[in-house]
Amino acid sequence: MMLLNEIAEQLHVHLIGNGEIAVSGITYADVATESQIAISMSRSEAMRTAAKVVLTNKILLGIDKTLLFCDGAILKAAKEIGELFVSHDEYPDYALQESYTWQDTGWLAGENVIIGASSHVGAFSYIGKNVQIGSNCIIYPNVYIGAGSIIGSNVIIKPGARIASPAFFMYDNHPANDFVGFGKVRIGNNVTIGSNTVVQRGSFADTIIGADTGIGDGVVIGHDVHIGRKCRIVSQAGIAGRSVLEDGVEVMGQAGIVENVNIGEGSIIKAKSLVSKNVPDNEVISGLYGRKHIEEMRLQAVLRKKF
Repeated sequence: MMLLNEIAEQLHVHLIGNGEIAVSGITYADVATESQIAISMSRSEAMRTAAKVVLTNKILLGIDKTLLFCDGAILKAAKEIGELFVSHDEYPDYALQESYTWQDTGWLAGENVIIGASSHVGAFSYIGKNVQIGSNCIIYPNVYIGAGSIIGSNVIIKPGARIASPAFFMYDNHPANDFVGFGKVRIGNNVTIGSNTVVQRGSFADTIIGADTGIGDGVVIGHDVHIGRKCRIVSQAGIAGRSVLEDGVEVMGQAGIVENVNIGEGSIIKAKSLVSKNVPDNEVISGLYGRKHIEEMRLQAVLRKKF
């Protein structure tokens, strides 16, 4: 735990409120607990969050919270605060170069790797420190699983997949990909992940894949994404950071979902669609502009008549 006074003294943030509050970490407002600092992009987020302390770069009037106010990019300030928790040994430092030990079956393991009964790791795979893998899993050759990942039972990860890869994350005018992140990747039971698929490590929260979900080849799942149970994501789809797919969602090949989008339960995203806004439950979406499928088909019919 750290006191807010300590954080304000060490960083270029302004403290407005009780500096004697002790905080346990920093994360996004919608998932923050009472003891964490909430990263808030808006007044409505600050009002809804359970956290007592809000990091913001906006003037928030009438908010009954203690504020940490930064003058510049909010995620840059959040990264600097997270690094304080790393320096206090309260967050793991995933940016450190790991030491691996060669295993008799031809793969490399970091420290404190736990692998359940009847699970198999293929040759030339890298399993980072403190990774937990459940029972009856098959990790094919040439798979990378980054430190701290938690993988359930009966999981299949096919060749070339990268789990807990650093996010392609731009938080300021800095080069992308220089921020490893503080979160984990959590994969539920009975999940299949295809060849060359990338699941990025969480930045300020965890990237989560729910049980009984199938993910095809060459899919990219961004940082802090939450995928529900029994979802199906077809090859070459892309899901940007902090998006949420509720249970039973299907995303077809080469579809793209932008950041901070919520896809409702049971919805279907057709191939090559671009989804840039929230989708209600049991909706079918298609087309470049992510319209309802029936509306997109009507539009295409009109265009064919004209041209």
